[in-house]
Amino acid sequence: MDGVARDMTDTCGVCHRPLLDPASRAAGIGPVCAAKFNGGHGTAGPEQLTIPTAEEPAPMYHPLRFTTPGLLRFARLIDTERQAQLAKWGEQHHRDGSATGTNIRLCTDLAEGMRQVNADPAEVSWTTIMLEEAYEVGAETDPAKIRAELIQLVAVCAAWISDIEQRPRTCAHCGEPITGEGITWSGPMPKPGEGEYLVPRYHLSRDYPDCRRAADQQED
Repeated sequence: MDGVARDMTDTCGVCHRPLLDPASRAAGIGPVCAAKFNGGHGTAGPEQLTIPTAEEPAPMYHPLRFTTPGLLRFARLIDTERQAQLAKWGEQHHRDGSATGTNIRLCTDLAEGMRQVNADPAEVSWTTIMLEEAYEVGAETDPAKIRAELIQLVAVCAAWISDIEQRPRTCAHCGEPITGEGITWSGPMPKPGEGEYLVPRYHLSRDYPDCRRAADQQED
């Protein structure tokens, strides 16, 4: 994809469901709706993972079925990062944890401390939840239990990222949140393999003329 600023929408113009695929956002319509209005041929992004209603089955655009909205995109991000790791370090082999019992006991105590923190609604945060899971990994010595704890840790990370992605993005020019439905923002399309959060967004509203001008100044 080029770096030219494009007008985008976060919701399908037909069914008003969230658009999660960059190409779908650029088209303003999801692939299911696009197929209905284009002779059976979708024009929106094939990677779009729509959120079904209770009455209809989830559409499948991948050999693996993910029932959690957004998880397919998360898996692709992990795959991209793993490819980068493999290219830099190759296959890595390390011990699971500390060679001494001291650090295991420390992780056990820290995990308990994080559990106490997370029991307090005034203190709990994604960071403290993630740290509790990470310390629980460090407190285990059985590979099967370590694996189970790692899966819980990754699931927490996926939930955290999902929460971030559901928040309104801020304008790269003025720093204010971009809210509303329909064509609400402009910005460059992500390049292949590039995370969406690495590209800026700009207000399109007539209330923010300087933001639109800043978007129009985006270069290839």
